[in-house]
Amino acid sequence: MDALLNRIVLLCQGDKQQAKLLVEAAQSRYPDNTAIWYLQKVIGDLEQQQAEYFRQRRLPTTPSTAKPSTPKPVPAQSAKGRRPMTPPQPWRPPTAVAPTKSVQPPSKQVQQKLLTLVNGDSQTANRLVEHTRKTNPLQAEQWVWEKVIFDLERDRH
Repeated sequence: MDALLNRIVLLCQGDKQQAKLLVEAAQSRYPDNTAIWYLQKVIGDLEQQQAEYFRQRRLPTTPSTAKPSTPKPVPAQSAKGRRPMTPPQPWRPPTAVAPTKSVQPPSKQVQQKLLTLVNGDSQTANRLVEHTRKTNPLQAEQWVWEKVIFDLERDRH
């Protein structure tokens, strides 16, 4: 359980208060689950958000669709030359409506790629897919398999 807590703090970039707020939000949103379930839920959500963030950053932009960058405003500095501390904001679920789960199996190409990554060990592939499916219950089956592949490739680099 300590390892799960440490993983959440790591994903929150060391902010223990934010990690605590995320777990509390999961507990209030999904009552009647075990403590480990809440920790795994928060980890899955944070990893999904992180993966989506990096996936969006890697998408190439064409000159016609690229927006001109505008500098972000710099917060006023205090008398000591440091930025004022702002209290951590409570976690809020994404505003987009979650897609409904697809019952279609993943493409043969995706299945074969995952089996190749796990050296043909179908039990390992099934275990990884099942874990990702549990942490992301509303996602389509194709997405779940692609997430497992993405995570394996990311962890190997």
